[in-house]
Amino acid sequence: MDLAATERVNALRGQLTSAGITWRYGTYHEGAKGAARNLAQLSQLAERALREDSIGLVHARGYQPAVVARWLRARHGLPYIFDFRGLWIDERLEEGRWFTNPAALAVARRVERTLFQDAAAVVSLAEPGADLLRSGALTGSPYRGPLVVIPTSVDFDAFTLPSDAGRAEAPEPLREWAGEDLLLGWVGSLNRWYDTDASMALV
Repeated sequence: MDLAATERVNALRGQLTSAGITWRYGTYHEGAKGAARNLAQLSQLAERALREDSIGLVHARGYQPAVVARWLRARHGLPYIFDFRGLWIDERLEEGRWFTNPAALAVARRVERTLFQDAAAVVSLAEPGADLLRSGALTGSPYRGPLVVIPTSVDFDAFTLPSDAGRAEAPEPLREWAGEDLLLGWVGSLNRWYDTDASMALV
C-alpha cells in the first residue's frame, strides 16, 4: 500500500481496528541492502508489539519474517508458524539475484534449515513443497512437526462468480480505457518460477 495515500491508509486502519486487529507497519526497501533494513525494522515492530500486547504465537509469512520469528523464539520463547509460501532461496538463485556466492548460499541454507527445524508448525502452498520437507531433501533431515498444505487454487463450490446483475462495475477510468473490450487482469507477482506460458494458454 502507498503510505502517501492517507485516506486509504486511514480507511484500512479503521477496518482493522473495528475487527480488533492492531496494525503496525513500516516501509519496504528493495534489494539485498534493503532486506537488512527490512529485518531490522520488522524486529523493532515485533518488539514493540510484545511490549504493548499479549502475544502467544507468531505467524511468519515468508522467509524474511521467519528470520525475525526465529529471533523472537530465541529471545522470548515465542513459538512460530513458518508459512513458507515458496522456496525463496531457490527463486533468488534462479533469477541470479542473490546467493550466487557459494559462501552466502551456504549461510542461507543453514538459516533455512534452522527456520524449518525450530518452527512449531509449517504451512506450504503445495504438496511438492511439503514432500521436500517430509523427505528431508530440503533440510537434510525429515521434518517431523505439524505440516499443513493450503493449496493455491479455487474451490468453485465454495466461491462462485457473481451474476452479471450483482457484479460491481469497474471504475470509470478503467471503463473508459478498456471500452467494450474484454479485459483480463493478472493479479499477483510474476517471476521465472511461474509457468507463464501455461498460465497464458489457460487464460
